[in-house]
Amino acid sequence: MTKVKITPTDNGPYMIEGPARVVDADGKEYDLMEQTTILLCRCGGSGTKPFCDGTHETLKYEAASRAPHTGQRPPPHPEKRDARTSRQNVET
Repeated sequence: MTKVKITPTDNGPYMIEGPARVVDADGKEYDLMEQTTILLCRCGGSGTKPFCDGTHETLKYEAASRAPHTGQRPPPHPEKRDARTSRQNVET
């Protein structure tokens, strides 16, 4: 099985390495023609969203993400957390 690696670059985009599919909100897949590295915008300013166009450099976007070294898990996605809370409220 081929692995995909996602790296938030310092002050820049998410770098996706490996075979990945990117789909829009309607489920339509972008034609990436077998690209093995994809850069996804995280500054919010790209004119080619969801892909990076380098606008982060103009905006002076700052974000240096580092994984915690405490074994901590990331918080759950808000939609999933809300669904879990709703179920608990129904059951109690």
